[in-house]
Amino acid sequence: MATEYEPLALIFAPELYYVDTDDSFGNIAPRDMGGLYWRTVESSVSWADVCIQYIIYFRQQQWVPSILDRFSGKLPGSHPNDYAPIFLYLKNGKPVRIVFDICHYEAVGAVNTPSVLLPPDGRPKFQVKNFYRGLLPLKTGKGYTPLGGAPIRLTQERLDEWRKGFIFDGSYNEKAKLIIKEKLENPFKRITTFRDRAGKLGFLFHWIFRSTKEYQARGLPADVDAMTSIMEEGMGDKAKYFVREDIEEVTGFANQNIFEKSKIPEYLALRRSKFQKV
Repeated sequence: MATEYEPLALIFAPELYYVDTDDSFGNIAPRDMGGLYWRTVESSVSWADVCIQYIIYFRQQQWVPSILDRFSGKLPGSHPNDYAPIFLYLKNGKPVRIVFDICHYEAVGAVNTPSVLLPPDGRPKFQVKNFYRGLLPLKTGKGYTPLGGAPIRLTQERLDEWRKGFIFDGSYNEKAKLIIKEKLENPFKRITTFRDRAGKLGFLFHWIFRSTKEYQARGLPADVDAMTSIMEEGMGDKAKYFVREDIEEVTGFANQNIFEKSKIPEYLALRRSKFQKV
C-alpha cells in the first residue's frame, strides 16, 4: 500500500517553515531537523481513502521552561528526539482533511476542505515553533524561512525503534521514546489529543480552549481573568485540582503562544461539550 500511495505522499508532503528569532518559543532552525517521515494507513471510513501520516522528527528537544512544566508530569530538561505528527486524509487523490499537533500533543488542529489552509493541488504549509514543536498552519510561506526535510518513508522497523527510544547516534534513551500509539494505529476516530490518555495538562488545556470559545461566542474581548472565571464555573468540582493562579498563567500562555492575536484559532479541535452549543 505504501508503494501505491507514495506519489501522493510526496506530492502533498507538508512544507515546513520557521522564523529566525530570539524568542525562546520560536527559535527553531534546520539543525534541529532529523527528517520528515511518512507512512500510510488504510481507510476504515467512507469519507477518506487513506491517511498519510507525516512525522516530523527532531534530533533534540530544546526544552523551554514554562508554566506548562508544572502539569506535564516531567521534570524540565532537554532530551534526545522529539516528534510532531501531521495526518493528511485523501479522497479520490485529493486532500479532504488534515490534523496536526499545535502544542505538546494536547492541543490539536484540524482543517477540512474547502480551506485556504489545505490546498487541493498543493502542499499544506506549517510554521514550526519551539514551544513543544507547535505547528501553525500558514496560508503562504512568504516571510518565513524553509525548514527543510525531504520526505522519507517510515518503516515499521524504524517506528518500533523510536518506541524503544532509539536516537540519532545509534543508542537508546528512555526519555526519547515515541509515545503516540493509538492514534497512529487508528487515525480515523475523532482526534482532539494525540496522546492515548490525556494527562493533567491536557485536561487543563481543553477547559481553557472550551471556555475561551464560550467567551468569544458572547462577543466579548479577550480577558484572561474573565475567561478564568468561565473556566472555573464550567469545570465545577474538578476546578479544585487547580489554583486560580495556575489557570490564569496557563490561559495567558495559550493567549500569547497559541491563540492568534488573543483569539482562539478557528482550526483548533475541541472535544464536544456544552460550550460548543452556544
